[in-house]
Amino acid sequence: MVLRYLPLARAEYLDQVEYYERRAPGLGRRFMQAVQEAECLVLNNPHGYSCVEPLSGLRAVVLKRFPFRLLYRARAEEVLVAAVAHTAREPAQFLQRD
Repeated sequence: MVLRYLPLARAEYLDQVEYYERRAPGLGRRFMQAVQEAECLVLNNPHGYSCVEPLSGLRAVVLKRFPFRLLYRARAEEVLVAAVAHTAREPAQFLQRD
């Protein structure tokens, strides 16, 4: 199984890395590590995390140490990341991303 980001999701994720790095040197790198840990968890068990929008198949895993979650859809051959979003944002905002 492969993990793929939608282009908008990748751009938003990288913007967040830059934001954290500007706040404190090394914090952006730690954010990236937290996202990579979440990616590994999802790849090892793509159907093991909560469906936040059951009809759409949108699932989420919460990052460690950061108030963000990786929102994704598990497909037959891939995991498609729709967003790396702050936990305050409603998952429904990302339903149209596909």
